[in-house]
Amino acid sequence: MENCLDKELQSDEMRFSTVFLLDDFSASGISYLREEKLEWKGKVSKVLNRIVSLSLSEAKLFDLEEITICIVLYVATQKALNYLESIIDDWVKDHESKIKIQVLAIQTLGDEIPLNRETEKAVVEIVKRYYNPDIITSSYEKGDLTEPYLGFDGCALPIILSHNTPNNSLPILWFSYEKSTGLFPRVSRHT
Repeated sequence: MENCLDKELQSDEMRFSTVFLLDDFSASGISYLREEKLEWKGKVSKVLNRIVSLSLSEAKLFDLEEITICIVLYVATQKALNYLESIIDDWVKDHESKIKIQVLAIQTLGDEIPLNRETEKAVVEIVKRYYNPDIITSSYEKGDLTEPYLGFDGCALPIILSHNTPNNSLPILWFSYEKSTGLFPRVSRHT
């Protein structure tokens, strides 16, 4: 088989050793990978589980001894990156896997971005006042519900994306119900 290198490739050179997973945004990392009732769940979990259980013919496409999965997020919070680094280590240990997993963010939103509960107490009170528990769905329950009025997993983000408003943003920005409508209504992909 000839390629752009103008040489015959060896069989070990005809396998993928890197897989890139691209996504636009992560605020908590929970939808990517989490352990639920002793099972691994999430977007990345589906890919990882598929790779570790490839059929013999599919396995020939990948160098399973040297494979690296690169999760590339266009925008991610530092909270999401910290969480993913930690939970990925748990997944690798749990599966006794040789898969190497890297998480990269093009733009990292630091810990100064979320609403500061101590210095912005007046805003927190407004968010609490207009909070409606109807935002809590089975997907929303996968995050920390200590302060659900601050968005999924308590992320408290003042973030609006061009195509949608993340549920990690302050619900007052996106939630609509009969008494009020957020300025940037969210289109839920979990219903």
